[in-house]
Formats: sequence, structure tokens, C-alpha cells
Amino acid sequence: MRRSSLAALFPLALLLAGCLDAAPAAEEPPAVDSKSGGAGENPWNATGWPSLDAATLRPGVRLRDLVVEPGRVTIGCSANFIFRSPDNATLYLGTAAHCLSAFKVGDPILIEGAGVTGQVAYNSFETLAQTNDPGTATASNNDFALIRVDESHRHLVHPALLHYGGPTGLAEAEDAPRGTAVAMYGNSPLWGDSEDRRRHEGCVLEAREWNTYVRLAPVAVQGDSGGPALLATGEALGLLTYAGPNDEGLTPKPQAATNTLTNLAAALRFAREKAGLEVELATWPLLAPPGGTPVPC
Repeated sequence: MRRSSLAALFPLALLLAGCLDAAPAAEEPPAVDSKSGGAGENPWNATGWPSLDAATLRPGVRLRDLVVEPGRVTIGCSANFIFRSPDNATLYLGTAAHCLSAFKVGDPILIEGAGVTGQVAYNSFETLAQTNDPGTATASNNDFALIRVDESHRHLVHPALLHYGGPTGLAEAEDAPRGTAVAMYGNSPLWGDSEDRRRHEGCVLEAREWNTYVRLAPVAVQGDSGGPALLATGEALGLLTYAGPNDEGLTPKPQAATNTLTNLAAALRFAREKAGLEVELATWPLLAPPGGTPVPC
């Protein structure tokens, strides 16, 4: 989609996006002194996060880049939201479990968009295999993983989603009836340098306990997997699981422009109940909402 046509659809989103990504001083709380001394010795502000200008570890960052090997092309994935332990001692970056199929908990992994290495801390597929969960969670609907951010890289982390800002909170499936406006950010290397193509806006087709089916324009593709999805009001709804429809049991059958999300609230409850992992979604109050629903539901 050309920038001119996107601007016509989403003028408010584009106007506020500059504010969120440029991080003007008027919208940043005042800087605070570091533990060791005077002001200016670190980039942190009174919210406990660095300035947006200093942050490279943000929701929507590219997790792994395009890799071409003999007989194989790996497109990579996107990361979703920032999470933290209840005591704020540890930060995590979310993605989809299938993005880490070649890794186990404890393995190092490159966060390509930030140029730093994290450590796999949780993978729903591993937990499902270990617990033989008798409930409704399966690898096809519970596709969520966490990467622990090294303490030395904490100064690079900010919870504001690229372009959109937020998340302002956590949504449940019942908060997303059919027709609810959504926005998703995918950082597939297939988009090249096109920021317009990384921003996906659309609407909910159907929300279930574990998955939400959405119609997006442009449709998300391989490499967008793991990327974050918000309600238009700012709450984190889920993460991209399928770059096409997971249409099992869905009536009517989804069209080609359908994508599937793993619902974040359900995935977090499973991680807490089955793996004993207590994490909280890191939020940010500034938001550039999508400008409307560009595709019909």
C-alpha cells in the first residue's frame, strides 16, 4: 500500500506515530539521576524506562533475520511485547514458540533488530511436551515463548510498540467481538525497508479461548510470526501465530487475507499454571490508534 493512501485511511495514526518514534522531550518524563551520581549519567527517565531514542529492544523488533543456507531459507520472526518479573528484576521479550523450534530453554538467541543476544526462558511447546497437558492447549493454538533480556542490555528496553505505542493493558478474548478493530506490527525481512507494509490494520473475525482470527491489510506474511497485535484501544490482544488461516472448525472458512493470533492472556495463564512462570505485561500509556477498519469483516 502506498504511503499516500495509508495516510488517507489512518491520518491520526501517522500523525502520532512521529511523536512515539521520535520521542520528543515534551512527552518524556524528566531524566533521573543514576545510582552512582548526577543527572545525565544514564538514559533512564522517571518511568524506569530509557528514552525512546535510546531504546532498540521494543515490541515489534525483528528477532531473527533472513538466513540463506544451502538448500534452506530461514525467514526469521518478529518479537511481540515486553514482560517483567513481579519484582522487576528480570525483563523478557515475547515471540512465538514455533520461531524457536531450533532452540531449547537456556539457549542463547540473537535479537537481530537490536544486535544483542538473549536467552530462551520459556517455550509453550516444551511445557506442553513435559506436562502432557490434558486440557485444550495444544501446539496449534498455544504458540508463545519468552526470551530473557540480559541485565547488561536493560538500558536498551522500552515497552512502547513500534509505530503504535502502548500496550495500555491486557485484553481477553471476550474484549474482541467480531468487527473489533485491531492493529498488528510485523517485522518480516520480506517487507524490506517499507514501514507501511509492517503496519497491519483490520478487524476481528472470531475470538476463541486460545486463538483470535483477524483480517488484516496488508495480510501478514512469513517473518511476521510472533509479532504483537493490539486492540484499537491499546490493549495487547495476542501475537501472530499463522501467516495464513488456521481454519480448523471456523465457519465460514476464512479467506486468504485471514491471519491467526495466539491470545496473550490465555498463553500467560498457561505459563503461570503449568510452568510456574510469573510475568507481567509491561505497558506504556502513549498510543497512536489505528485510523479505522480498512478491510471488511
